Parts: sequence; structure tokens; C-alpha cells
Amino acid sequence: MIMFIIKSHKIAIRVDQVKDAQKPTFVVYVDGSLFFGSQDQLTKVTQQLLSQKAAHIIFSLRGVPTIDHSSIEEFFEIQEMLKEKHIALWFCGLQAPVQTMMQRLGFVESIGKQHFFASAVSALQALK
Repeated sequence: MIMFIIKSHKIAIRVDQVKDAQKPTFVVYVDGSLFFGSQDQLTKVTQQLLSQKAAHIIFSLRGVPTIDHSSIEEFFEIQEMLKEKHIALWFCGLQAPVQTMMQRLGFVESIGKQHFFASAVSALQALK
């Protein structure tokens, strides 16, 4: 069990800036299960984007098969951090278990269904 936790706490995060966006927009691609062992990694990335004057941050969670309560709490905290700075938060590519957990814990209702898209492309088109 301990080896599982040690090995599976590593997630891959890649950030791409959208070049042709009207306002500074970043897509954060996440790959791996999000749970207590990976906590704070998303917050650190978000804080780095704050220093780059982001206007929109899109989390692409296509590569995230599962998420736990602590990671959704982290997204609540990120949502509040960005709201204070007037930065829009968006999500795309949620797998069914991730979407179900976000709905069950009230995150979808908190941020609004309009902040969720099937893909990064559809999210970017909606921002135009």
C-alpha cells in the first residue's frame, strides 16, 4: 500500500500559453490521479500563473482518471484565489468518475456548469 501511494502521488503537469488569445490564457494539462498525495501541486502551478498575469486558466483533466475529496478541496481553494484576482477558471476533458465526484461534492454547482467543456478546443472557442 505504501509503495502504491509513493508511486502514484506523482502527476505530470504541463502548462501552455495560448498565443492568439485576446487576454493572457493558459491551459494546464494534468495527467495522473489526483488525491491527497499529489495535493498542493496544482496550487503551486496556479500561483506561478498569477505572476504571469493570467486572465484565464483552463485545467485540462483528460488525463485524470480519479480524484479524491482533498483534491476537490484544493480546486475550491484555487477557485477562491483566482476569484479574488478576477481571473476566470475553466475545466475541460473530465472523465466520468472525476465529473461525478466534482458534482457530488458541490464543486460544479459552486463554479457553474458553464465553466466546463468537453475539450480544450471548445473551451478556447467559448472564450473568443
